[in-house]
Amino acid sequence: MCHLLTATRTVWVGWLVGDLTAQQLQVLRALRDGRVTRGRLHGDLEPHVLEGRSVSWTVSTLALRGYVAFERLGPAAVTVRGIEMLDGHN
Repeated sequence: MCHLLTATRTVWVGWLVGDLTAQQLQVLRALRDGRVTRGRLHGDLEPHVLEGRSVSWTVSTLALRGYVAFERLGPAAVTVRGIEMLDGHN
């Protein structure tokens, strides 16, 4: 049982510090450029939208990894860590 928990932690940490997928990089660039929108009607329940498709799960994943921070209203903001990641991929 202890070995299974150790393996799970290793996978979890690896997921947090690993490379970003192509979709995650695309959404991170779109957030930086202001192309991700979010409606104001339902507040936090509104999805993050990029080019007509919901990218809320991707934005949430980027937030868990520290690349974006959620704003009270509107789209998430790219953090310093996110900017550094984008600078390294350009």
